[in-house]
Amino acid sequence: MNITLAPNVAIDLETITTQVRGQEFSGFGFVEQRPDGLYVYDYVILDVGSQGYTEIQPEDVMALASRPDAANMRLWMH
Repeated sequence: MNITLAPNVAIDLETITTQVRGQEFSGFGFVEQRPDGLYVYDYVILDVGSQGYTEIQPEDVMALASRPDAANMRLWMH
């Protein structure tokens, strides 16, 4: 199975990786299932933390659950 990132998602995540300078970030991605695999078309970073700790506020998750495409929130990144 292939996992493909939309070009803007790939560029943004590479940029964030550089900006956080060794810290880890956490968030959720929005995914479409396609014949050739999974396609990540959007993401939301909710925290920048350490290797062992991240804290995501419930209110932030609830806001994402209100999106019209909330059913596609199938990726957690950390």
